[in-house]
Amino acid sequence: MKRSRRAAVSSAARRRGRGSALAKGAVPIVLLAGVVFPSTGARAETRERELTARDLMPLEARRGVFRVRDRRAEKERRVPFVMRRTKSRWVLTKKDWARHTFVTDEGGAIRIARESDFREGLVIGYADPVMLLPARPDGAVERSGETRVTLRYLESGRIKDRGTCRWRLRSLEPRRIETALGAFETHRFALEREIDLGITHVNIEVVFAYAPGVGQVHAEVTRKAEALWLFGDEAAWTAELVERAAEPERTRPAR
Repeated sequence: MKRSRRAAVSSAARRRGRGSALAKGAVPIVLLAGVVFPSTGARAETRERELTARDLMPLEARRGVFRVRDRRAEKERRVPFVMRRTKSRWVLTKKDWARHTFVTDEGGAIRIARESDFREGLVIGYADPVMLLPARPDGAVERSGETRVTLRYLESGRIKDRGTCRWRLRSLEPRRIETALGAFETHRFALEREIDLGITHVNIEVVFAYAPGVGQVHAEVTRKAEALWLFGDEAAWTAELVERAAEPERTRPAR
């Protein structure tokens, strides 16, 4: 009888031990083809609480590769990217392609403060950062605004032009998207920008697809530019996430 009671107490203690380990916040990590994702348990926790902008676009050090396809020329290329923090901002650099600088506002929305185009050698800065994701991205979303912009040459920093940008962000129907990393249930948003720079008028529309806990897994971009409403240029491409991995934060050397 004593032995059976001791065994029961020992078994209960082991069960309590397992429960306390989970209560401390231990989150298992699943590695899939070199990609680091939160486990199913972590995603379930996100679903139980209110979705935030940082759930859809985690602001954390990471790297990976986008497969970019020119929809008109039927050409593809692999574009490696790195996300890193610089002081109070996060910078996403796509090798030989572009650089995007993000900030978060007081309400928790993620906004675009600055963008560099390595192919054209130009940088555009937004006086009031353009909203990329609202603080609470679940449900129907529509935001809009207007801001002043400054266009500079990338290498010299010299001002090329100034103008205005009118933007509109709206949510789209969720969609299951198949990628090289598997299938994702995504939240989709369309960001439209109309940029007036003197004699040049540029329309940019991007449809982003975000997977909770992962980030952007797919995007469709359409850009139209007109000068004097006579000469036009049009481009369209898609970007699909094909590789992703966490990258440890870099520490500054001691002086």
